[in-house]
Amino acid sequence: MSLTANKMMNQMQDMLTACMIGDLSKMSSDYKLEYFENDSYYIVKIKPVNKAIQTYISEIEIYLDKKDMSVYKLRLSETATNYTEYEFYNKRFNALKDETKFSIR
Repeated sequence: MSLTANKMMNQMQDMLTACMIGDLSKMSSDYKLEYFENDSYYIVKIKPVNKAIQTYISEIEIYLDKKDMSVYKLRLSETATNYTEYEFYNKRFNALKDETKFSIR
């Protein structure tokens, strides 16, 4: 399926890309964002407003660790009981083994 030819799939791709790169300002007005927090995490809930998109994804939850603002958990819900959840452990930040690969000449 061509994501660029299918408008709905293109919107879903944009939403997932925005979540993965952490730039929610790229989200269109087709999504409602809500913000919460508990003792350990900031939580962003993203709900599609478009009914066609809701048939594929009902909600996305992003848990940001308050200690370092990294993503702890990403949960993609299709329905209330059917979801895919990613939890990130043993995170390493900018852990390059060979710094010369990124040298500027």
